[in-house]
Amino acid sequence: MVADATKWGITMIDYTDPTDKMSSTAMPVTSLLNSKEKHLLKKALFTYAKQSYNSEGKLPKDQHDIIYHIAEKLHLR
Repeated sequence: MVADATKWGITMIDYTDPTDKMSSTAMPVTSLLNSKEKHLLKKALFTYAKQSYNSEGKLPKDQHDIIYHIAEKLHLR
């Protein structure tokens, strides 16, 4: 597991575990999120990061990496 996100109700998948079998189902051609949803999610992710910096003085590396990968996968950057 990359990070413990259970307190936020998020289940993480360890993609580095070679015993996990990924589905071979093709990804849908249509976008998962529309532009308004992407904008709101981007705002939420980066607001969370800012609050972490303001309250703790840093964003833990594992959380930074998760946010980065979410942004990359959903084309939020």
